[in-house]
Amino acid sequence: MHKTIRWEIKAAWRSFRIPGFWLLLLFFALLDPPMIKYMETIITRFGGGVKIQVPPPTAQLAFVQFLQDLSQISSLVLILLVAGSVAAEKKSGLACWYLAQPLSRGQYLISKWLAHFILLQGGVLGAGIISYLYTWTLLGTFPFGRALLALVGSFAFLLFLMSATYLGSALFSTAGAGVFGIVLGYGGYLFSGPAKALGVYRFFPQSLPGSMAAIVAGTYPSAELYPAIIACIVLSGVFLGLACVFFQRMELSL
Repeated sequence: MHKTIRWEIKAAWRSFRIPGFWLLLLFFALLDPPMIKYMETIITRFGGGVKIQVPPPTAQLAFVQFLQDLSQISSLVLILLVAGSVAAEKKSGLACWYLAQPLSRGQYLISKWLAHFILLQGGVLGAGIISYLYTWTLLGTFPFGRALLALVGSFAFLLFLMSATYLGSALFSTAGAGVFGIVLGYGGYLFSGPAKALGVYRFFPQSLPGSMAAIVAGTYPSAELYPAIIACIVLSGVFLGLACVFFQRMELSL
């Protein structure tokens, strides 16, 4: 199956999915630190005399801004990338061509999922380290352990979104997969109030993005972050397993 994974990575690279996503993450990694540092100057110069109170620029604030861009803008781009991974090949008949090779349906799906996993892992880790180092040069530093823990949390949430969308891609069209990923990925926010009241919100994947500022500031207990990370990993495995089960029973045609 490793040959199939390599082929999927090459295809994603040639189609500009990997370079495009990585460039987006790099853009935020290089934009957010100077934006935070010079925000007051920018507002003063171009604000037309309007006075806006902004917090003092700090390394933690710049890195949190990068993490917010990961969980907001980059997550939507990731959903768009993954939505067509299987659905587009089902529609074009390319999936049937792949499966005519000595390749099972399970191997076909898992190979694609692993290729996107590598895309996501490399992008988040690489851009996160660049953002941390660039923030260090402009605004000073803060403990790298906090940054790493926040990156792990952000990666877990994005992995959850990716896997939910991947399940949708195996079941529906490209548009349906995107809607499915958004509903599953962000639907948990609708239950945040009752979940907080019951004390179980820390088990929700959606609790991770809102915890990043406190993690970076060192005011959030690390142990409170682990249930949501574990939930993301478990649910990602469940989504992949369901995708394999339903795809095995699906009729494909050229």
